[in-house]
Amino acid sequence: MTAIINNMLDDRVAATYKTKDDINQAKIVLTRKLGLRESKVKIIAPSDNMESAKLEGKSQKVGSNMLMSHVRNTLLGFVIGMIVAFLLVQYGPALTQNNPMFTYIALISPGIFIGMFFAGFRSLKPEHDIINQHAVKAQQKNYWTLLIETKDMDISKDAICEEIEHTKCVELKSESI
Repeated sequence: MTAIINNMLDDRVAATYKTKDDINQAKIVLTRKLGLRESKVKIIAPSDNMESAKLEGKSQKVGSNMLMSHVRNTLLGFVIGMIVAFLLVQYGPALTQNNPMFTYIALISPGIFIGMFFAGFRSLKPEHDIINQHAVKAQQKNYWTLLIETKDMDISKDAICEEIEHTKCVELKSESI
């Protein structure tokens, strides 16, 4: 693994440090030199019990986003199923024109299920997986993780990564299987 974890799909950057002093110095450098807000820079200690909250934020917000995603995608699947069923009942083959109820049921049901499946798949947040796994591995090896949230900031992730490279971040050695 590298010292800095930067996934282009994720709005976060992570770096690993050996000591509390090293990570605090890095946080001070980032907040003073780049003008990052304290709330955007989180430190995950090796013995931190609030690791999941720091990595993913408040669960109520995540749950609300998941619910809205499921509702939105289910409605979208329903509407697409309705449109396709309507077109088939109006202009389709005789089978669909003679059985409009069956046609609507046959097309709305998959639309709803596909919409819900897509919402569930999207809720897995695979873009967060790399940084989360890195933070967990660092915590298991008794390292400190610096997590920077770059969403809604004027500073680019590249500038943050460049500044982190000048700190005492360390690379986690991956174990061969």
